Amino acid sequence: MFKHSLTAKRIFLNIGLLVTAMVFAAGVRAQAQDSAERQRALELYESNNFAAALPLLEKLVVANPNDVVVLSHLGFALYANSATEKDPAARQQERARARTMLLRARSLGDDSNLTRMAIDSLSAPDSTDIPFSDIKAAEAAIREGEAAFVRGDMDKAIAAYKRALELDPRLYDAALYAGDSEFKKAHNSTDPPISQRPL
Repeated sequence: MFKHSLTAKRIFLNIGLLVTAMVFAAGVRAQAQDSAERQRALELYESNNFAAALPLLEKLVVANPNDVVVLSHLGFALYANSATEKDPAARQQERARARTMLLRARSLGDDSNLTRMAIDSLSAPDSTDIPFSDIKAAEAAIREGEAAFVRGDMDKAIAAYKRALELDPRLYDAALYAGDSEFKKAHNSTDPPISQRPL
C-alpha cells in the first residue's frame, strides 16, 4: 500500500513536471514568435511600408500595450494611412486612433520630434478634405503618390508626384513630396532605423 502510494506520487510529480515543461516551452515559442513579428513590423515601418506594417503593429500593441516603440510606430502608421482613406468619417476615426496611440506613447516616454509633430498635426482640423489642386488629374496624381508613399513604394510615389507637378506646375506640395520621397529612398539603407535612434 505504502509502495503504491509512493509510486502514484512519483507519477503525479512527473506528470506535473512534464506539464510545466510543456507550458514553459509553449511560452518560449510564443515569445520567439512575438519577437519575430515585432522585428518584421519594425522593418516594414522603417522601409516606409506603413500599410503592411499596420496589421502587425495592431496585433503587437494588443499583446504588449506598454511597448513604446510599437505604440509610436502604430500611431504614425495610422496617421499616414489615414491620408489614403477616402471616407471622411473613417479617416477621422483613424486619425483619432492615431492620436490616442501617440499620446499613449508620449505618456510612456516617447518625446521625439516626430511624435510631437504628429500629435500637433492630429490635434488640428483634418486637412485631407482640402484639395491640393483644382486640376482633377493633378489631384488624382498627388493622391496616388500619397498612397504609394504609405505603402513604401518610393519609386511609384516619386513618379506620381512628378506627374502631378507636370499637370499643375503651381502644385508645390508635389515637388516637396517628391523630394522627400527621393530623400527617403536614398537614405533608407544608410540611416540607422528610427526604432534604434534615441527618443
